[in-house]
Amino acid sequence: RRKRMPKSKRVKKVTLSKVKKKEPSEKRSGYVEGLRECVEKKNSVYLISVGSGTRNRQFKSLRSALPSNSRLFLGKKTLMQLALGTTVGSELRPNLSKLAVRIEGNMALLVSDEPQQSIKAILESARSTEFATAGFVPETAMTLEKGPLDPVRFPGSMFAQIQKLGLTVQVIDAQLTLLSDFVLAKPGSPLTPEQAKLLKHMDIQLDIFQPSILCAWHHNDGEGNLVFPST
Repeated sequence: RRKRMPKSKRVKKVTLSKVKKKEPSEKRSGYVEGLRECVEKKNSVYLISVGSGTRNRQFKSLRSALPSNSRLFLGKKTLMQLALGTTVGSELRPNLSKLAVRIEGNMALLVSDEPQQSIKAILESARSTEFATAGFVPETAMTLEKGPLDPVRFPGSMFAQIQKLGLTVQVIDAQLTLLSDFVLAKPGSPLTPEQAKLLKHMDIQLDIFQPSILCAWHHNDGEGNLVFPST
């Protein structure tokens, strides 16, 4: 009878599903601690409005424009508030809770030693426009009115493509003609994929990235003051 060799204790099979990944709680705590550490070292915290359609490219461009003594934090409202503290008893620094309770969605924190006017100028220079994608919520109304369409932008060869986008068209006198008004954008209503494609085809950019200061906390002589930008 053949004897089986004893299994080595060093060699163990581990399925990929059992490999321990970094827990979400660890990532959250790392974010909170990183934000706290930065706030403790800087003189100012700016609450920035960044808008709902902002893309990674725009944030990357803004970060590159910031001086070395500044850092931009994006993240969930709850994590930002946890880091700063929303009550007098939990606030990280004096009066910082007054800023923390104002944090809502589509906002960011900019921690810096730069004066407010300098930060304002940097944010204004970072403004840009993009083609809106499906799901973007426009603030203005736009309608493509019925009648002959621009033959340069809508040549007859696009007949089938335009119909697929929801437009009711007909060829009249060798030119595409829209038979009824088509809503390109409605305030408060997310864009459909068809609307987004038409707006891009018409070279209309609705997605505006215009970060601005909502309020700022400044550390002065051991105290913290909340300041609102003058309009």
